[in-house]
Amino acid sequence: MKKTILFTAILAVGLNLTSCEDFLSEDNPNKIPVENYFTTENDVERAVYGAYMALRSGSCMGEGSTMYTEERSDNTGRLDNQSSAGEPFQFTDFSLLPSNTYLKSHWQAMYKTVNNANFALKGIQTVTFSDEKEKDNYEAEARFVRALVYFDIVRKWLFIMEPYRSKLIQRSRTILQ
Repeated sequence: MKKTILFTAILAVGLNLTSCEDFLSEDNPNKIPVENYFTTENDVERAVYGAYMALRSGSCMGEGSTMYTEERSDNTGRLDNQSSAGEPFQFTDFSLLPSNTYLKSHWQAMYKTVNNANFALKGIQTVTFSDEKEKDNYEAEARFVRALVYFDIVRKWLFIMEPYRSKLIQRSRTILQ
């Protein structure tokens, strides 16, 4: 009986010390690492389209984005027979709270678009194009999307960026010269 318990204990310790990590480790075939994503011109095209898709979302500059711009003026208004309260109405009556989830999603959508444009720009540099004009077009489109969103961010939230304002102005003057 003691031999059986001792044998079982040694076997259990032995099995715990051995590792079957290689046996259980698998690469996810559905996940492409970022380093390996860009291989063809088509991959770059899809990345640029991804930047446009993020730009068109209702939380960024798409169809529902008037809440962040026009509804804050007297040009339009939000009329609802049910109520005139809640987060969407904070834009209309200038009573935005820091906890407003619409504003948070707008901020995140803007930077998601910038991130997608930067991702496309990174990929453009790693792929060899058969036509340099095509490469230049994709790069120009990605830079435009990024610049458009940055313009909108600065237009809406420059007061938040006030500590960086002089650096932004100086950098812009350097780029333009």
